[in-house]
Amino acid sequence: MNGQKTPEMPGDDHASGCDADPVRADCPVGCLRAVLPAGAFIPLRGAYMASFEPPRTAGDVAQLCHQGMLTEIRGLGPRRIGEIGMGLVLAGLLTGQPGGHRHAL
Repeated sequence: MNGQKTPEMPGDDHASGCDADPVRADCPVGCLRAVLPAGAFIPLRGAYMASFEPPRTAGDVAQLCHQGMLTEIRGLGPRRIGEIGMGLVLAGLLTGQPGGHRHAL
């Protein structure tokens, strides 16, 4: 790529050294890169064509997902939004259970 670096997003330095497991709500959105495919992460990080500012934290992403606002982001269809939801479950930010509770196995 012509030797040019891609622009860094706020918190990218934290994300590269983040060892939060699971990802905390106050972690920068870049920490979700480990649990999201690039096809979902890149448009999410930039919030392309959305009526809101790009999410700054993983908690912001969880809130947008919960409110059903991810559909406003250009490049995120049902498949990518599902991947984001599953990534948030893997990160520990959503339970994946209706009503927000977990069932004992």
